[in-house]
Amino acid sequence: MDDYGSRGDTLGLYTCHGGNNQKFLVENASGFNANRITSLISGKRIDLFNGLHTDGATVTLYTPTDSLNQVWEFVPITPMITGVGCFADNSDTNNRAFHKLIMSSDSMTIEKCAHLALFNRYQIFGIENGRDCWITEGGPTVSYNRYGASSTCNMPCSGGGVHQTNVEGH
Repeated sequence: MDDYGSRGDTLGLYTCHGGNNQKFLVENASGFNANRITSLISGKRIDLFNGLHTDGATVTLYTPTDSLNQVWEFVPITPMITGVGCFADNSDTNNRAFHKLIMSSDSMTIEKCAHLALFNRYQIFGIENGRDCWITEGGPTVSYNRYGASSTCNMPCSGGGVHQTNVEGH
């Protein structure tokens, strides 16, 4: 999202560039199981224009109020996870099957790794050593299977789960 500041109260979608006009503060809306979202650059809140709760309603930026037009609920996205299999890897850091370690955590789960992969726009991910979430490209350049299948995926995820070190995808 982008606070177009110079164009009045326009809120738009724009390629992420990390500018202050793309930074928003999310605060709990007291009395609700929901949030208020405020632009850091203008101090205005995301607002449902004219209170219209219908398809195609306009979302804009408006002076902060206690109106329900400025209360938003975040609905978690649950990624569909498909088990791909268990595959060998190379310990040589320059020649790994997965090209990017995205997170190591003692509370790693398949679901957490799936969310990290989705957030970083990757379709293929895997957990190694029960705690390391790796991502790689999909499609014709897929690399997770370069060293062949393995039968040694038997380390439980440190955060729980039964899909040990298997390769997953969505």
